[in-house]
Amino acid sequence: LLGIRSMKRGNTYSVRYNYKDHAGKPCKGWETFKTKAEAQERKITVEKELLDGTFLVPDTMTVEEMLYKWIPIQSSKHKWSPKTYTQSVAMVQNLIVPYIGKRKVQDLRTYDIEQFYATLSQTPCGQYVHGEKQELTENQKKRLLSSTSIHEVHTLLKTAFSYAVDWDLIHKSPTPREAPKINTEERTIWDERTMLAALQTIENPALHLAVHMSMILSLREGEILGLQPGDLDFDAADGRGTISVNKALQRADKVALSKIDPTQIYHTFPDRREGSKSSLILKRTKTKKSNRILYMTKPLKEELLAWLEKMKQDEQSAPEKYSNCGQLFRLPDGLPIAPDVLTKWYRMWRAEHPEFEKIVFHGLRHSSATYQLIESGGNIKAVQRPCKWRIKRKSHEESCDSSWDFGALEGTRIPGPLIKRIQGASFVKFQKFEEALFLSHHRKTRLCTHRIVCIQCNALQPLSSYSGVQKVCKNVQTGKTKPNGQINHRFYGRV
Repeated sequence: LLGIRSMKRGNTYSVRYNYKDHAGKPCKGWETFKTKAEAQERKITVEKELLDGTFLVPDTMTVEEMLYKWIPIQSSKHKWSPKTYTQSVAMVQNLIVPYIGKRKVQDLRTYDIEQFYATLSQTPCGQYVHGEKQELTENQKKRLLSSTSIHEVHTLLKTAFSYAVDWDLIHKSPTPREAPKINTEERTIWDERTMLAALQTIENPALHLAVHMSMILSLREGEILGLQPGDLDFDAADGRGTISVNKALQRADKVALSKIDPTQIYHTFPDRREGSKSSLILKRTKTKKSNRILYMTKPLKEELLAWLEKMKQDEQSAPEKYSNCGQLFRLPDGLPIAPDVLTKWYRMWRAEHPEFEKIVFHGLRHSSATYQLIESGGNIKAVQRPCKWRIKRKSHEESCDSSWDFGALEGTRIPGPLIKRIQGASFVKFQKFEEALFLSHHRKTRLCTHRIVCIQCNALQPLSSYSGVQKVCKNVQTGKTKPNGQINHRFYGRV
């Protein structure tokens, strides 16, 4: 700061000062006040901030400019995936810029952000696409943004404004201390009998195998399509067979691909259509812990061998037209099966079979994990051990018996949201380890007793907690549920 002075101009008073902006360029500041006292107070404040080194250099940067400056830095620093980059840019374009994009960063206050969240809560989905306002029908206007979307906006702004503080644009982030609440809804899932019945109605061999693997191994859609024949070892684990999960197939926007770290991409498949704005890529898995080795069941092993034989026949029948993409899931011409194609097949099958409760493909993964938790007595460690997921607030490491088998396979990863729900329902926080250990054994004994009763009855609905077992057993006692034999383990298999 080179100089400060207070002066009268007409009926107002001004404080003028010279300063250098963030680029080192000399600038002049001019602030106007209605009274001389206000001008003098501001002059004293500026002088004090100068001495303390807390003077905030005036900056006209808008929220839009700040966010588009922050995104490349954040994506490079944290090695965003193409999907994360695309979703973040879309969020800025459609949910932030149309409402507060033109506001100066230094002018925003917490109250403004709270008002912004209130506006979003009354905003229809799809109001803006690529930053352009859309004309919506009356029915479309009734479908408002979810609380999850608003929470994601808050998370993005909180991180972005923390960078603005580091850049000396502002002294304090204007984002509220408390994030908008999320109204969570339980996912619809299938029990074991429904999964078995659904699998028996699927005629498409590629869809059948994909659904089978999702049900057995709780794999994500991209992880299934990212598998290659080399990831299968039919002789491993004493002939049981293993599957190595270390890649994922995904369709990504080409603009996003040009912005992210190229080391995340293993391979980019050629475009099937000229002028396509997206590409099919083979990339790293979602997290490092997603790389894991899973075990096959006998039915799955037989189906995989039959699928490999089918691929050989496809190649031999028309070798001149066959293009071997190297993936396990291929079309008859050898090209990879894209995630959108698999989703289309699944939706077509679901439309043809309305007798099954409607769930998305990812719901198969949740259904599988829930069933495995039931069979393990709620033993999260046993089900999720190969992913090295560690329960927070634990003061010790539990040793897991590798010989433990509960029908479902070792090496299956339980989805995070499901774990949180089960933790909240099944586990209690204790300060002393001895007390926790005693009550843990006590709970397992009671849970086992109830399950013995429920196995003899129609208790095949997903039971993710002790209270769920109690509810079913109560229905048995009151006559609402009748005995129906034991659980069928043929589909999942035993070691």
